[in-house]
Amino acid sequence: MPGLFLYHTVIMTKPIKPTIWRDHTNLIINGENSLVVELRVLVEKRYLKGKHDLTGE
Repeated sequence: MPGLFLYHTVIMTKPIKPTIWRDHTNLIINGENSLVVELRVLVEKRYLKGKHDLTGE
């Protein structure tokens, strides 16, 4: 019986792995994109503030 269970587990995980992998990578990519947007906003704020300080305006 354990041999049959192992075979069944392997057969059933093959179709599941690609969908989980795709969802997981999409989640990571979306999280990275949102962090990049936040970082860009912070850098632009600091850059403008530093530029303002250098010109004395």
